[in-house]
Amino acid sequence: MKNNLNKSDYLFWGIIILVTLYVSLISAEIYLSIEGNSFTAIANSITNNFKFQNPIDIYLNSNNLKDLAIAHLISFTVIFLILYFEIDKKSKYHKKEKGSAKFADDKDREKYKLDKKEGNIILSDTEFLPLNMKLIYRNTNILINGGSGTGKSRYIVKPNLMQCNSSFIVTDPKGELYRECSYMLKKNGYDVKILNLKDPLYSDGYNPFEYMQGGTDIEVLAESIIKNTIGDKGKGDPFWESSSKALLTAALFYVNDLEEHKRNLPEVFDTIIKGKMKEDEGLNELDEIFSDLEKDSPEHSALKYYDIFLLAPQDTRNSILISLATQLAFLGSEEMRNILLNDTMKLENHNQKRAIFVITPDSHGAYDTLAALFYTQMFQVLYKKADEQENGELKVHHQLILDEFANIGKIPNFVKLVSTMRSRKISVMPIIQNLSQLKNLYEDNMNTIVANCDSQVYLGGSDLGNAKKISEKLGKTTIQIKDSSSSKGNKNNVTKSRKTSERMLMTTDEVLRLDDEKELVFIRGYNPFLSDKFDITRHKNYELISNKEYYTFYTNEYNKNSNKENYEKKSNEFENKPDNVLNNGDKFISKSDELKKESEELEEVEELEELEELEELEEVEESEEESKIQQNN
Repeated sequence: MKNNLNKSDYLFWGIIILVTLYVSLISAEIYLSIEGNSFTAIANSITNNFKFQNPIDIYLNSNNLKDLAIAHLISFTVIFLILYFEIDKKSKYHKKEKGSAKFADDKDREKYKLDKKEGNIILSDTEFLPLNMKLIYRNTNILINGGSGTGKSRYIVKPNLMQCNSSFIVTDPKGELYRECSYMLKKNGYDVKILNLKDPLYSDGYNPFEYMQGGTDIEVLAESIIKNTIGDKGKGDPFWESSSKALLTAALFYVNDLEEHKRNLPEVFDTIIKGKMKEDEGLNELDEIFSDLEKDSPEHSALKYYDIFLLAPQDTRNSILISLATQLAFLGSEEMRNILLNDTMKLENHNQKRAIFVITPDSHGAYDTLAALFYTQMFQVLYKKADEQENGELKVHHQLILDEFANIGKIPNFVKLVSTMRSRKISVMPIIQNLSQLKNLYEDNMNTIVANCDSQVYLGGSDLGNAKKISEKLGKTTIQIKDSSSSKGNKNNVTKSRKTSERMLMTTDEVLRLDDEKELVFIRGYNPFLSDKFDITRHKNYELISNKEYYTFYTNEYNKNSNKENYEKKSNEFENKPDNVLNNGDKFISKSDELKKESEELEEVEELEELEELEELEEVEESEEESKIQQNN
């Protein structure tokens, strides 16, 4: 083993030993010369004996073995303690000189207040993040990273919904979370809403114009739509994107001042498509609308944006119109109109616990624009309501659980939002399959988003690049390597040595081979946790989500959608209202199910009619045979 001491070290320790021995001898003389137990006696002994003496003379002339024994005992004790702490310090240094990464343990959980308290956010089977950020001085933004099939819904989303500790805004691909958790939430006093972009017939109404209070709201709305429709087309030529945005903003401002029943997004689409050119190439219907608006209200905000659009050459304007109308074509569908014409969401109701499920199709992205628009406006409304409060906070904490975050479109200013929402009692839980998804959507802002999530959970996956980044995040640790060697032909001459080396706490391939029941939890400033995934079956609310008798879609009783009569009917005497669904666990019979049932009933009728016809035919045949017999007789 290599000797790390040099000459200065020997000199230092020699001086320490001599000084310690000298002080010990004087201390021994003082101790043995004390007569009595009074403070005065102790003070006199110190005064008479604490004077400079030749240490050699003290040692050689001492006639009292007790002096030497006590002196040596004190010296050896002091030197031992000094050496112990010095060696321990160097030992600790050598254990960390190549890296100090290590996994957290039970003591860390207790120290960081991550215990299993009711109301905390569930990260794993052993880590629970306090919803009260003041307890740990961390925000409650949590990035969930896990490949397909690693249990993002089962181990993270559902357990946290079952906590019932805040309001929830949840992205719900396929509608699974709504089907399994809505009953449980209603049982716990939640007001449950649904924005169903997969099956719009079974959705609450959502009209963005209900929440527009000024020009800024309209401009943000326009930006959200453009960012999620024009997309990459605007990167090559910014003029294309800005012109499209100007036209859309003009239409939004115009529609916002129409009669109440016309203030909706389908009306915006209808307004834009009026810009198609006539054969004589004169003013089109859209031009006439804004021309009339200028006469009636010359200072109207819509006019300046339409003038910006008119700066483009005629051919370019036609292309912009066609492109924008094509991208907004989903607003013209009958299904989307049923959602967008009226509003039952009541986004401003932040004082009570509520859960809003945004069901998005997982087979296509046709309605991602509307999902992104909803979240954009949700943030706007929550920020306004928080800023209106005396303490600048919402009365009820709002968690936005954004499953399949990369597939809900791009939320404008999300980077700024994720860094400022903490003080307003708002938090987000972006859920991704790998970091590349986040990079593709938010490009260079990805690192800022990740940095503003003080907690991260890795559930596993097979993406090599993702696993490498997780390995790097875990860091390096120092390991001891024992080595031995022997001279050739002389087995007795064996040289043993020990040296330090570095290795990743978990290598990339170890991250890729992470056990299906394990996960990695990162919390800013803490050692990482290698933990078991949460056992959902042990949660007190598990029975409320596991009973399939309660899986149901229902419409809010205040929904004003035009097709309400198509799905309000039930297969029994109970109406399709939330409370009745809760009380009776009734399954909803959709229109297609009703048609199927009618078809089955019709088949039964037809079979019965055929049977009756056969019976009549048999009776006729029997009657004819009897007639023939009588004639023959």
